[in-house]
Amino acid sequence: MISPIFYIKKALLSSQYGTLELKQLPQYKLKFLNLQKKYNIIDEYTYDIESTKILFSEKSKEELDCALLDIELKYNKIDKLEWTKRTNDAKGKSWVAIHTNYDEENDEDNMEIEVVYNQTFIKNMRKKGLPGDTDEEIAEQWLKLFLISNLDEDDLALLSDEDEEEKKKSYVERKKVKGKTIIS
Repeated sequence: MISPIFYIKKALLSSQYGTLELKQLPQYKLKFLNLQKKYNIIDEYTYDIESTKILFSEKSKEELDCALLDIELKYNKIDKLEWTKRTNDAKGKSWVAIHTNYDEENDEDNMEIEVVYNQTFIKNMRKKGLPGDTDEEIAEQWLKLFLISNLDEDDLALLSDEDEEEKKKSYVERKKVKGKTIIS
């Protein structure tokens, strides 16, 4: 139940900013937001989001988006990886990372590789003509190019010397885990 004192203070605040034009001012909006927070009408997270929108109303969309992402991270609405991806997207920066999972002691024949990327990266790869119908296919093509470009001459010679039967064997397995493609 909302305290009757809230309604009294809301009416007082409203009378101080009597016109619709005055109620559009950031000062009024922040005071009203503070009142709502004080009387537990909104929680801390909502307060931070809404006050940031008010305080950043004169800033660029990039600055606002980054500030909102900082709040999402602060309240554990997103993890650090998602924050990094989306912050770089907000800034228009291409971002990609390769995560590996390899346990030589327990399973030396199995290595998992995951390509983590943002949407700006995918857009840039499409512009450059990288083939693929889905984001995952484009990321997989990029990974192949990345790995091949980092092989030295001896490794390339070994690959080309393999017999035909070996070339037909598939050493790469793809599986979906929580909507992500894992290559192992």
